[in-house]
Amino acid sequence: MPRLHFRRQGPGHRRAGNETPDQRASASRRRAGHHRITASADKLERAKVVGATQGVDRRGEDWVETVLELTDERGADHVLEIVGGPHLGRAAAVGGRVSQIGALEGFEITTPVMPLMLKDIQGIGTGQRRALEDLVRAVDRTGLTPVIDSWHPFSELPAALDRLDSGPFGKVVVEL
Repeated sequence: MPRLHFRRQGPGHRRAGNETPDQRASASRRRAGHHRITASADKLERAKVVGATQGVDRRGEDWVETVLELTDERGADHVLEIVGGPHLGRAAAVGGRVSQIGALEGFEITTPVMPLMLKDIQGIGTGQRRALEDLVRAVDRTGLTPVIDSWHPFSELPAALDRLDSGPFGKVVVEL
């Protein structure tokens, strides 16, 4: 599961996120600057093909420390976090925002409170119709196209679910 990416959107502004590597890289192509992501090593080169300029192997190194090194110890201005866990907020800059979307590593953390107090942490719920409508409009407006890993007819649903479990690069589509 990818954890973090950050991109420079102008002088001194870095943004981090936790979409899939293909979503991050594809979206970042439309913006000027450096687009760095974290993902598993097997997905980093593919992410570069669709727009990432640099990648950090989240499994093979201390990715938070690497993010801090790449930002001159400043951290990312915006972290979109779906994993949660003990690293929460560590890669974000002082004054940065952490948008917590999920908690795949659990809902409990043990960490010093002071660094978290210097960051804007918000929870983002899912499932609201308005949010989906906003997303669809944004995709239409920007021309963003998803990276498709594989297509499956509904009759091959078990194979599609197996592919989903294997960690695809892009979306797994099931046609009805």
